[in-house]
Amino acid sequence: MLAFFQALKDPSVVAKFQELCGIEFTDEVQENGGACADNCHKSDSATNGIRKRYTEKPKAAVSQANGYVDLSHPRDKAEWGNHVSEAGRPYRVNNKIWYYLFCFGSSLGGELFYITFFPFWFWNIDYFVSRRVIVVWAFTMYLGQSAKDIIRWPRPPSPPVAKIERTFDSEYGFPSTHAIVAFCIPFTFVYWTVGRYEYWYPAGYMIGAAWCLLVCVSRLYVGMHNILDVLAGLTLSVLLTCFITPWLDIIDHFNLHHPYSPLLVGTSYFLLCLFYPSRGQWNTARGDTAMIVGTCAGVIYGAWINTQYNLLLDPSIPPPYKVIWPSIQQLGLFAVRFVLGGVIAGISRLVIKSFTLNTVCRLFGESTEDPKARLRAVIEVPYKFFTYGLLGIMVVCVIPMVFRMLGIASLYEFGYEQAHPAL
Repeated sequence: MLAFFQALKDPSVVAKFQELCGIEFTDEVQENGGACADNCHKSDSATNGIRKRYTEKPKAAVSQANGYVDLSHPRDKAEWGNHVSEAGRPYRVNNKIWYYLFCFGSSLGGELFYITFFPFWFWNIDYFVSRRVIVVWAFTMYLGQSAKDIIRWPRPPSPPVAKIERTFDSEYGFPSTHAIVAFCIPFTFVYWTVGRYEYWYPAGYMIGAAWCLLVCVSRLYVGMHNILDVLAGLTLSVLLTCFITPWLDIIDHFNLHHPYSPLLVGTSYFLLCLFYPSRGQWNTARGDTAMIVGTCAGVIYGAWINTQYNLLLDPSIPPPYKVIWPSIQQLGLFAVRFVLGGVIAGISRLVIKSFTLNTVCRLFGESTEDPKARLRAVIEVPYKFFTYGLLGIMVVCVIPMVFRMLGIASLYEFGYEQAHPAL
């Protein structure tokens, strides 16, 4: 059994899969007397953008296979099993189809995906289902990210793998949180639409399975996880999603109707982030977790405001509802709401981010120009938690109010008696 698990952790298996998908390791070509062409890449196992963000002290950044980027300690303090690599393994992409497909799949677990996918559903599709998905997403991601920093197993080293993506390379690898969201997001959406809408339900499950498979395989392709990381993430996601799903109606009712819901949710969520189980050195997991949990808290607060002041309510007639495909005009309204809402949210994010960072740094006597100050828990957690919490309120409560003022609100906001909510 131990040998089986060691085989699942073997980075050479990941490297062989990369070769099978058209990744050519150019260090082998050069050793055999070949030259690296223009489309060769150097796989840098070091960063999630930290060197680019904190260019003031590039010599202090430490690249290790466990993903930690230590901005203050020398590399001679590397822990067991760490593979220190300044350059990583160079490679050439020979199959662009697999490359773009798997890069897209890997992006389905990043910030850009979250800040586009969830608002689109809130503004155009289904407010009821989206609230539940957000709660499951935050719950599973908090525990998954915490597990990474408690278990502290390294990512596959480079070499032998090629690090095609380095966005989350400053985090530990086990379990894969991309695998966690690859299951919990699509299958929670499908679960809550079954019986709510009249459609061919196997199609929903097939789309969810394809989504999940694409994301999981993409994490192997880009060299960020081994097979064991992915399987552990999937297993954890299935268990946690199945655990919380039966409670979602009770949780949602409490979030919307309890008079102290915003206070209790905001305080408890913030304390969970503040006491996130990081183990000494800094990585991006704590900040990413604060962003996710803060977003969930903001969505809950915004939904509570909508309910208490009758701004946006769930439909009064019971399901199931017919799915009516949108007309060209309605598709245009989809696009207008998405673009206009995105512009408002983007500007709001810039303003809120600057305000919260300056406020928190001033409270603790730190300079906003000091990169190390942002790495302290008392700065990083409130700065990211409140930034994305306020952004969640904007997305769920404020921006839909703007849509209503402009006369472009989704018909969801006028009730199912008139039409399908997405139209």
